[in-house]
Amino acid sequence: MTSQVAQPEIVNSDNGVKADGAMLDFTSLLPKDGLKPKEASGEKTLTFHLANAKDFRQGGEFKSQLVLFDARVLGQPTRPQ
Repeated sequence: MTSQVAQPEIVNSDNGVKADGAMLDFTSLLPKDGLKPKEASGEKTLTFHLANAKDFRQGGEFKSQLVLFDARVLGQPTRPQ
């Protein structure tokens, strides 16, 4: 997780980790029988804290990347019934 203007932390991770390794659990937002093709889970708000923020203007450039992160989605495939 990176930022051009601050040190980002995730506030509401489900495992209490605020940086790399933070986990967000969407299980409670899924239908009991799982997601079907083209369906979506319920919504979850991701909350970030930007510590040690710098000016958006740096060296004559405007920096606009507040938070950049990679995500990995983990789950079990459902089997046709």
